[in-house]
Amino acid sequence: MVGLNVVLTEDDTLFSGTEADDTIVGSAGSETIFGLAGNDILAGAPGEDVLFGNEGNDSLFGGKDNDTLFGGAGNDYLSGDDGDDVIFGESGQNTIVGAQGDDSLVGGTGDDIIRGIEGNDTIVGTGGNNVLAGGPDEDIIVGGLGNDTILGGLGDDQVRGSDGNDLIYGQQGNTILAGNRGDDTLIGEDGDDTMFGGRGSDILVGGPGDDSLFGDDGNDTIFGNAGDDTIVGGSGANLIYAGRGNDLVIGSEGRNTMFGDDGDDTIFGNADDDTIAGGDGNDVTQGGQGDDFLFGNQGDDTLFGDRGNDFLAGGQGNDYLVGSQGNNTLHGGGGADNFVLIDKPGLDIILDFNSAEDDRLLLGGLLTFEDIEINQGTGVNVNDAVITRRDSDSVIAILRGVPISNITEGVFAPDFADLPDFDDIEDDPGDDDDDEEDADPDANLTTTPQLRGAELLVANSAGEVGQVAAEDAEGFSITGVETNDGESLEDAITIESDGTITLTSGGVSALEDNGTYLDISIETDAGDSGTVRLYGRIVDALEDEEIGNSDDVSVGNGQDTIRIAAGTYSDALNLTESVTLLGANAGTAGDDSRGDESEITATVEVNANNVTLDGLSFTEGVDGDNTGNNLRIVNNIFEGVGLSVRPDERRTGVRIANNQFNDIEGVGISLSTLSDATVRGNVVNAIGTEADSDAIVADLLIGSTLSDNTLNVAAGGGSGIQLSGTEDAETPLEDITVSGNTINGESDAGRGRTDGGITLRTGNFQNLLIEENTVSGFSADNLTGSLLVTAGTQIPDPDQVQLLDNVFAAESPGFSVYVAATTADVPSLQVGDNFSEAETDLVADNVAAVENTEFLFS
Repeated sequence: MVGLNVVLTEDDTLFSGTEADDTIVGSAGSETIFGLAGNDILAGAPGEDVLFGNEGNDSLFGGKDNDTLFGGAGNDYLSGDDGDDVIFGESGQNTIVGAQGDDSLVGGTGDDIIRGIEGNDTIVGTGGNNVLAGGPDEDIIVGGLGNDTILGGLGDDQVRGSDGNDLIYGQQGNTILAGNRGDDTLIGEDGDDTMFGGRGSDILVGGPGDDSLFGDDGNDTIFGNAGDDTIVGGSGANLIYAGRGNDLVIGSEGRNTMFGDDGDDTIFGNADDDTIAGGDGNDVTQGGQGDDFLFGNQGDDTLFGDRGNDFLAGGQGNDYLVGSQGNNTLHGGGGADNFVLIDKPGLDIILDFNSAEDDRLLLGGLLTFEDIEINQGTGVNVNDAVITRRDSDSVIAILRGVPISNITEGVFAPDFADLPDFDDIEDDPGDDDDDEEDADPDANLTTTPQLRGAELLVANSAGEVGQVAAEDAEGFSITGVETNDGESLEDAITIESDGTITLTSGGVSALEDNGTYLDISIETDAGDSGTVRLYGRIVDALEDEEIGNSDDVSVGNGQDTIRIAAGTYSDALNLTESVTLLGANAGTAGDDSRGDESEITATVEVNANNVTLDGLSFTEGVDGDNTGNNLRIVNNIFEGVGLSVRPDERRTGVRIANNQFNDIEGVGISLSTLSDATVRGNVVNAIGTEADSDAIVADLLIGSTLSDNTLNVAAGGGSGIQLSGTEDAETPLEDITVSGNTINGESDAGRGRTDGGITLRTGNFQNLLIEENTVSGFSADNLTGSLLVTAGTQIPDPDQVQLLDNVFAAESPGFSVYVAATTADVPSLQVGDNFSEAETDLVADNVAAVENTEFLFS
């Protein structure tokens, strides 16, 4: 039904149409026009107009100037035309066009099509399966609840998917793409793009530029394509094709399959059983944890197996192959290859050593030519050259089909000048220091004021709470503070010229009385503005939408990070998203002399991957028994409570470092069912006098390191370090290093047959290295010692446990080493190269056994 056909003539009018199909055109002024029911056409003309389509399939045109359009019910067409417009599609299947200007375009509940056209637009999909397109400038685009198709267009855009299985194209420009939740497909196309897959099993496709691609959670498929790309798989089992260019690829935890393709690539497998193929070019590959397959293919490659039982194939070219720990198989392929033997547990089987092709053997670590013997094998190895440690049965390498006459000192490298620096690649890329300032402090720095090193703040007492930073800013000012209820506050926050934010007593009162958080509006001296959010409680900050998404609204890599000011926080925490909690002493090792603490007086439970707790104080403990992978607990103080990380299913990448545990009655650090765990630099003061008062308990670990800890154990208490293996002979506790620890027992510490300084308790071990530890004070009786092997522990082969350069004090009536296991379980134990005190060799009087274990001193 045809309604009005009106051209308004008066400025600043309020006009309503009819229930029919109206056509209403505004005047040169600023009007508010309601279409009401019917299929209306509303046009604002010049002036800042507000148009409401209401019911019906309407067409709204803003005209010149900054207009606001509301589609209402129905399938609407909304165009802002010129000006910086704000458009809301509301319900129905709408087509929204921003046209010229910096527009804000928000879809509705239906399947919308939204186009930014020109200008720096902000586009939000909201509900439905939407098509969102940016334009030639720098746009911000956020998908909605459905399965969206998003096109960034030209310009350096920021694009995020949200819920649903989204298809995202960066198109041209240096675009930031984030999938967020769902199984997303991200395609960078032109430009140097940064992509975050988020949760779900995603597909990321780089393009011709130098892209950075992060799979995040889920089983992702990632294509770097051309350019020098950085690719990080994240958690899950990932499939990665680096593409052309000199790429850096990090598989992270999970079972990864990675292809370097063309270029000189660097590829790290990290945890689990990985397959890595370098492709063309001179590649460096590292397997990391797990039983890995490494293929160099073309080029002069360096293959480093690291831990686990690995297979290394160099392919064509002059390659370096380093098995490192574990029982490895090495095949050099064509070219003059270098097989590097390192003094780590395990042996290497070399399939194709041929000195006529100028293959060489190199000795790494502390291994020298004088340390080895070369013999012809026997039995199944009768045709092989076997390299062992001199004066030991420990096999280092077997060279298949090689007579010993071909293995002379001449086939070993004459010097190590051309040996690559394997120290640069031996540690996992994620094995960084425990100072939260290690990351680039100016990463993501823009002219917009943003928090440094965090996305959110938490504070409940007056004082400094954080710092903002902005590019080229020489000063900052507070332009407004508002509670979550919309109340404006005066004098709640102050800010220094360097961006340091201080919460005042008035701000504390506002948080206590008026709301959950404060939004702080900050402006630089150049006129650029931004907003940061400060919560009064940690538990509320954990619910903020910034935690667990793929955006990074911080300076200095503070994604999913909450900075917690000094104070006392009494709410129990259940961490169900990837998050980093930084206390007031983040980056400073746990020590009673450091500054005021961020103290949490309720239990903290970890139920997610990628959780970091740094610089906090705990009085009720941390429960990590349901943790996912990559738990980092560093630089904290535990007062009277311990830490438990004992998941039912095996987890990787747990790091516990530089913490202090005070007045511990039970177990200080309790671990189980972990791979690639690091326990380093902790101080544990165990004051309990019961048998279960151990400083560290580690059960069923694989490929893990306990190093440089200081452990103090009370008389009548338990062990300094207790390692338990598995009773299944086919699955021993393997590839464990215990090194550089100082374990102090009070006089008469330890318990006969059950607890010593280092206790091997029950089960069997393989490739266990115990070196350079200093242990004293375990002298409760003559059935214990600095090292105790309990009944039920199986060490059938002395080479399975290496004891090197330890100081095992022999304090009467205790011993340096006491074996409480049967001779059948531990027939012999190699104890040479250890000391009863500094520079005093360990001798027969320092050791004892319950039966007839033979102690080997050479």
